[in-house]
Amino acid sequence: MTRGPGRREPGGAAWLNLGVKATLLGLIVLYLAQPELPQFEGKAMLFRSAVYPLLAVLVPAIWLLRGRPTPYPHLADALLVLPMVIDSAGNALDAYDYEWFGPVIHGVNIAILVVCFSLLLFVVFADQPLARTVTIGLAVGLASVLHVVWELLEWGGNVLLDTNLDITYATTMRNLGLGLVGMALGALVAAPLLVRRPELGSPLFRRAALRPG
Repeated sequence: MTRGPGRREPGGAAWLNLGVKATLLGLIVLYLAQPELPQFEGKAMLFRSAVYPLLAVLVPAIWLLRGRPTPYPHLADALLVLPMVIDSAGNALDAYDYEWFGPVIHGVNIAILVVCFSLLLFVVFADQPLARTVTIGLAVGLASVLHVVWELLEWGGNVLLDTNLDITYATTMRNLGLGLVGMALGALVAAPLLVRRPELGSPLFRRAALRPG
């Protein structure tokens, strides 16, 4: 089967993006279908099931609003959703019962987000690219803010919503420390990726040129 000159077969990043989002959808459906499973108890899964889909459609929504510039930033989009998949899968598999899993995944997810934010900023400012150090610095700053907000939400869930999450002062300090390690690792991974390549995507905040009718 042949394709027209204006159409391309999906690349690896596109398939990765599709697979990550399909997995997240499947995990959310699993919880909604069987919320009584013991591994979901006290995990604020209803909150996660409401927030994660909204975050998963953030990049597509911006892309649509900007007139669908091409190519689409599949890699950055997939990396934004990947931490939610890891967290949801960890809950579904009851992996957080292993003491090592939570700390390791906490640092890994922060590292993924730093890489994701670096790529998104690289795409957003593609017309007037920022210096690599500035891009990564901004990405680390965004990840830091998100990290602190997440910790506050977990604390608020415990205090205000009585979610029964196992959160202590020591846990919060450990998470913040591992977040710093993850940010450093993410910066190291992101640095060599910030090279202009067509598959990374077009500027998201520039409207696509009008196509002839």
